[in-house]
Formats: sequence, structure tokens, C-alpha cells
Amino acid sequence: MRRALALLTALLGGLLVLVGTAVAVVAGPDDIAHLPTRALPGDVGTALLPPGLLAWDGVTVAVRATGSDGGVFLGSAHPVDAESYLSGVGTFRADEITWQGVWSGREQEGDLAAPAVAPAGATFWTDRADGAGTRQLLLPLSGQPVAVVAVATAAEGADGGAPAPSGSLRMTMGVRVPHAFAGGVATAALGAVLIAVAFLVGRRRPRPADDAEPASATGPTPAADLTAVRRVVATATGAAVLTSLTGCAAVPERVELGEIRRVAIDADEVAAALASYDERNAAANALSHQHDPSGWAAADTGAVLAGDLYVTAWTAASGETPTSTTSTTSAGRVYAPDFATYPTWFLAETIWSAEGEESVPRLTVFERATVLDPWRLSAAVDVAAEVPAPRAPGAASTASDETRARAVETLAVVERFVESGDGTGLEPGPLAELRTAILGDDGEATSTLDVQNPVAAEDPTGPGGSVRVVAVEGGTLVTSTHLMIETVQAQPDHTISFVDEVFAQVVGMTGDRETLVLPMVLSVALLLLDDGTTRVLGADFRYRLP
Repeated sequence: MRRALALLTALLGGLLVLVGTAVAVVAGPDDIAHLPTRALPGDVGTALLPPGLLAWDGVTVAVRATGSDGGVFLGSAHPVDAESYLSGVGTFRADEITWQGVWSGREQEGDLAAPAVAPAGATFWTDRADGAGTRQLLLPLSGQPVAVVAVATAAEGADGGAPAPSGSLRMTMGVRVPHAFAGGVATAALGAVLIAVAFLVGRRRPRPADDAEPASATGPTPAADLTAVRRVVATATGAAVLTSLTGCAAVPERVELGEIRRVAIDADEVAAALASYDERNAAANALSHQHDPSGWAAADTGAVLAGDLYVTAWTAASGETPTSTTSTTSAGRVYAPDFATYPTWFLAETIWSAEGEESVPRLTVFERATVLDPWRLSAAVDVAAEVPAPRAPGAASTASDETRARAVETLAVVERFVESGDGTGLEPGPLAELRTAILGDDGEATSTLDVQNPVAAEDPTGPGGSVRVVAVEGGTLVTSTHLMIETVQAQPDHTISFVDEVFAQVVGMTGDRETLVLPMVLSVALLLLDDGTTRVLGADFRYRLP
């Protein structure tokens, strides 16, 4: 019986040594078990691990990569940001990796062989690992959507800059099991203990009968001896199992991802975005005062850019060189819907201050074309009334299809009022004041206004459109931009002209004429209340170049 138990103990000990050693070798001191490293299909230099591949909760995944030209970049990001970064880039999109480390997926064709901006120069990464040799990125997955971008690069950047994309990729993935290495070593050690116990039990022989001690003597009986061995085996086996499991986290769970959307801007990003805008706006303003309009496109877009170009042209035509001033933009309420793709935008109540003076509150629209672009100002409207309270960022602030349709229908109401003065279905407020100020009545001419949406888009509220709609407490906040033309008609048999010759030159209306045409951009802020009321919160216009 003793020999059989010793043999069983030795076999169990050997098994634990093998298992523990295998676990320790596979996990390594960093507790990460990797699959074999393989080259990606097609020898591509850019790869995307999409959120579907990483849709797990309660596990830390390791992504390891090596670039053929000496360097590599690994970065995790929100999937919407990652997709924008790789737009137009030839990319391997991974769908699966087998236990043999073989990758499967598809190659996305693109006009660009590599991203336009070196990945190390981008700022949207949530985590990154880059440099020469093999690099590893650890991803603690919590069920939130995440994507990983891998780019093969040169080992070093030119002139100390970020290494440029270059070469092809070899990649693998692994899983981190906390304390797996220590558990494997301990299991192997316990296995060795069992082998030693089996060896000692197997060598022990019973003493001769004449040397046997009386039954009343103290000391273990054969039955007690076997019981002790069994206890050692049972204790060691249980300890080995427990030791192997000491570092195991909760069992990872597969997560089902719905439509992946990104909040336009997080609250902690607003201050930095506005500071960046102020810097670019100041640089553009300084160039403009030297009659150079080239800086404006880095700061503004849409209606605001149109006004910028007009101001620069007027400054150049007048020969003036104004003194540059620096303004600071601060935000009050922020309205941030979510988006499935770029471009994105957000609305903000802002105040601009310069040289100790502050502007009235403005409702501003900032837009971002891609993840690599800065936030640019596309509309700004002074608002005298208090703007409504925002809803929570994300889905709560995102307008429904029905609400966006109502906003588009409201544009016709606004345009009708501007052109004819018919305010049916509208509380015009500031828009009525602006209309009166533009048209005037000097008795020598008759002015009319023509308004149209500047973008002939199928959906004016979508990308490229000029209408921005966001859900707010009690209703919907809307900003819209319109092309507006004022036509000034002289009385019969009379001519008219602009007194300001510089202005006339800039808008292309010099000399005496029977008709003067003034191109403008109109921006309007509206509040569509849940009770059906449409209220104008603010209106502004800017001259634009013909």
C-alpha cells in the first residue's frame, strides 16, 4: 500500500512540476502569455485592431509589434478617432488571430501608403508605446470600445523629429494573468515537494519483528503512517491548485458593442481647445494686419472665415495697418452631442475678452473636420437672452431625426421673415432689429434682401451642412448660416453710389449705379421650444467678398 501511494504521489508531483514550469515559462516574469509572433498578411506597415476584436471586460490584453525598418508605434484610441486617423490609408484591418498566431482580416485600400501625420506627432492617443525594436502596449479592457493602431516606422526620426512610417509589421497578442509566474513557480515547487515525500516514503522499510516495540509504545502505527502521507498529498494538491489560481482575475466576459459613437468634446478638453483657438486666431490676426489672409483658414471656417477674408481685403484696400490685439475666449455652457464619424462639432456660450474689455455672451460653433485638425470657429452670434441649460454630453444632447427635420423646416420661416417681414410662426426679436438696421429707409433707394442656404446638401444638418442642432433642456438649440444679398435699387432715373470708396472697391460696386449689390453672411441662433414656439435668440451678419 505504501509503495502504491508513493508512486501516486510521485506521479502527481511530476505532473505539478510540468504544469507549473509550463505556466511560468509561458507567462514569464511579466505574467503575460503571448501567441507566436507573425508577419501581417501582405507585409503591410499599418494595421488596425478594431473594437470588435477587443470587446472584452475584465481582462488585460497585450499587443506586441516589431517594425521591419527598426521602429514601431502602437497606440490605443477611441475607435472614431482611429478610423479618422486611418482614413484614406492602406491598412490591414484584423478580424481574428488564431492560437498559432496567424492573423486574418482584410486589407483596406487607400490612396495613402501611410498616415499623413506620423503617429508619434498625434495627440489623441489614450495610451501609446513606440520606439526602436519590439514594443508592447497593455490594454486593461473594461467593456468600453477601444481600437489599436500599429504603424511600422523608421528607428529614428529625421532631425530629431518623430520617426516617419516605414516598413512592414510583425505582431502578436497576449493576455496578462496577474501572478501567473509566481503561481507557476510555486506549483512546480510543491510538485517537487511531493516527489521528495514519495521518495522518502518509498525508501522507508519496516523494522524487524524482534526489534518491534510493544503495542503500547508511543509512535505512529502503519495505519497512522499511511494517513499522514495521504494528508500530505491532499494538502499539497490543494495548495498547488490554490496557488495556481491565486493570480487569476475574474473570468473575462465578451461584450456586445452597439453603434460606436464619440462625444464631440469632453468637458476637460474645452479649455485647451479654446486656448489653441486663441493662439491660432492671434497669429491669423497679426498676418491680416499685414494684409495677408493666409492664416485665417487655420482658425476659422464657414461664415466666420468669409467675414475674416472681407476684413483683410478691406484693410489692404485702405492701406491701414491696425495694431494687433490678443483676445482670450472662455466658455460658459457647452453643448456636446455625439458622432459616429468625423467631422464633429460642439456649441458653446463664450465670452471674448481683450485689453480689459469683454464681449457680450456669444453662441459659438466650433467644428473639427478630422481627428488631426484643430477646432475651428464656424459661427458666432451675440445673444442677449440667457441660453438654455445643456443636457448631458453625448446621446442626451444629440438631436433626434424628427427634431432635425423640424429645424430644417424652420429655416424656411427664418428666410421668409428676412425677405418679407412675415413673422408668422416666429418670435423674431433680435432678427427683426437686424433686418431694420440693414434695410433702413433713406428715401433715395429701395433695399431688398434675398436669403438662401449656402450649402445645397441633402441634409443641411449633416456633414458639410450649415445647420447645427442640439437637444437642450426644454427644447432644441439651433444655429444656421445663410448667404444673404442686399440689393439697393435707385429711384427711377437716378443713380446711387457708396460714399466709402474703399468699401465699394472691396465689394466690387464702385462708381454710380442704378443697382448696388452687397454680399453678406447671416447667422441666426434659434430656440425651438417643446411647446412649438420658435424663438430667435440672436442674429448677426458679416460682409463677404463677392
